[in-house]
Amino acid sequence: MFKFYGAKRRLAPQYPAPQLRTIVEPFAGAAGYAVHHRRSVDRVILVERDDRVADLWVHLLGLSTAEILARPTPTAGEWCDDLLVAFAAGRTTRDTPALFRVTERMAARFDPMIRHLAEVIDDCRHFEVVHGDYRDAPDIEATWFIDPPYQAGAGRWDRTRGGRYTHSNRDIDFSELSDWVQARRGQVIACDQEGADWLPWNGRIATVASSKRSYDELYWHRPSVMLPVS
Repeated sequence: MFKFYGAKRRLAPQYPAPQLRTIVEPFAGAAGYAVHHRRSVDRVILVERDDRVADLWVHLLGLSTAEILARPTPTAGEWCDDLLVAFAAGRTTRDTPALFRVTERMAARFDPMIRHLAEVIDDCRHFEVVHGDYRDAPDIEATWFIDPPYQAGAGRWDRTRGGRYTHSNRDIDFSELSDWVQARRGQVIACDQEGADWLPWNGRIATVASSKRSYDELYWHRPSVMLPVS
């Protein structure tokens, strides 16, 4: 719905579509998968450990379209405390103090993000927000879209894609996460990047362009035994 570092808005159409009428995202972030499929399901449960991101979701879901569109356009160079402004430039909460200076990129990307947010917000009123760890997700039969901070590869953990979050890949026991993922009921889609080894990946998305390099997106998909969404 909003921009966020690592968001799956662009890749969401390439993952398997939901088979069940409830989606659970245990590492919600901007919930790109759930937002993409918002009209085809009855319930969406977002679990987010980062309190600033969870609070932002609750705040946005309580706003009208008019209130969203009324948010002022930021000016480069000014001081700001609106997390959405930072997110417009792909920042994370770890990159963003409570008060920060607006960059040219933030100012240029803010209004298009707000217009998109206003277009989709009314279709997301059935979203529920759980502030907690992935283990706090309800143990229900659902379509699970599990997108944790990417497992660290070689080099400094804090310079890897999964190391940029406030709650980063360093906070995850990937062996434990693998067991938890495979124990979910229903349809399960979990993802990471090429080189990750914590699941037996059975899907690959075409090379993704990055500002620094290209990489392949991997996912593990276990379909539901129930009938798909009609």
